[in-house]
Amino acid sequence: EAGKKQLRVYGVDGSIADYTVPDLEGEHGGSDGLLLKARIRGMEEDPLYQLATSRSGAMSCMIGAAANISRQTERIVSISEELGE
Repeated sequence: EAGKKQLRVYGVDGSIADYTVPDLEGEHGGSDGLLLKARIRGMEEDPLYQLATSRSGAMSCMIGAAANISRQTERIVSISEELGE
């Protein structure tokens, strides 16, 4: 469907949910502008946790690093191991 994207979410229980998401004007389907406005004007609530903190960003990088190490060594790698905790 023009102007809309399909999103399929696979649940850990094997369930599948399909969603139709409308495109908004701007970069990344309009989300960049919305997040920028929220960051500049401030959000009273963030129920979807869309605004990451610097710690959230760092942890995201650590997840990627741990995943790469896990893939290379074929073992489970914890974030605390990577942080030296």
